[in-house]
Amino acid sequence: MALNNSAKKRIRQDSRKRDRNLSALNSFRSSVKDFEKKASSLKPEEANILLSKVNSLAGKALKKGILKKRTASRRVSSLNKQIKSKI
Repeated sequence: MALNNSAKKRIRQDSRKRDRNLSALNSFRSSVKDFEKKASSLKPEEANILLSKVNSLAGKALKKGILKKRTASRRVSSLNKQIKSKI
């Protein structure tokens, strides 16, 4: 247990940051799952709209330090390959 005020404040800050990071990561993951579920039945234009949403969330997670640069790039690239294979 934290004994001084600065340690207590750090615990509060870390908790808020953890919640914010988990929220951003979960929204990215859910958008990827949504894309994968709907990509097979969508037209290429609609799939591109979903892909741009995934790409945007990946960029936001990247900017916040939640995802690494290559991980985000690899995930978006693999989703893009799925679209191109359907065309």
